[in-house]
Amino acid sequence: RTGLKQAVALGADLRARYVDTDADSASAVRGSRLLPSEWSAARRLVVARSTLVERTVYTAQGVLSGLYPDSAADECAEVELNGAPHDEWMVLTDVNCARLQQLFEQGLSLAAANRDAAQQQVVEHIDTGSRGTWRAHVVWQLIAFRDWYSCRVACRKPVPEHVAQVAVSLDTAAARNMHTVFEGGAEFTPHPAETRREAVRLAIGRMLRFLVERLERPDQTLHLYSGHDWTVTPLLLAVCRHDEPALRSWPPFCSS
Repeated sequence: RTGLKQAVALGADLRARYVDTDADSASAVRGSRLLPSEWSAARRLVVARSTLVERTVYTAQGVLSGLYPDSAADECAEVELNGAPHDEWMVLTDVNCARLQQLFEQGLSLAAANRDAAQQQVVEHIDTGSRGTWRAHVVWQLIAFRDWYSCRVACRKPVPEHVAQVAVSLDTAAARNMHTVFEGGAEFTPHPAETRREAVRLAIGRMLRFLVERLERPDQTLHLYSGHDWTVTPLLLAVCRHDEPALRSWPPFCSS
């Protein structure tokens, strides 16, 4: 329920940014806007695409409902589903790529073996305070702890005090851990630049190429993509410098 409300709110923000509320047709839209006021006139100008996962489809539908609150839901706004589980390229998946599987496992192992002092402190703090109630495999600890914390917050469930105390540090530590995993542990390998380039390219290269092709051929259409944190982060790693603020924390839900 909370996630759907966030999706609708994102759609409302996009409406304020792109919809000309005085235009009843595409030809009447003013230059500073992109879309006409009614869904009946805009439906061919909005393309929503989602991974083949129920929650991302619901998120896309929520965004469309916020974009056109009076009509999109009633008029069955369609969401394109991306490929099939064995050919999904809008999120990191290593099902059909042995090399990506190898790099991902390497990243998991190297990230766990080379935690910095701040990361190790967060893990030890949560481990000690939880007394065994928050357990995860060593290679997944930071990511799992961060997921559990975020789910509890989103569902308004109690958060253990010792976890709340390090919530900000946990988010930062988990984000850095995730970057190392997606990059194949590049900084801890003999050839960091080459490893990083290969790992990120295999992780999200098809998605990035798809987006670039759309940008190079503007079509006066609003393209919406509903994916995962495992979509956003590899994309950011592909296009951002490592000191970019966008990489300092875990991508928030409904980030845009």
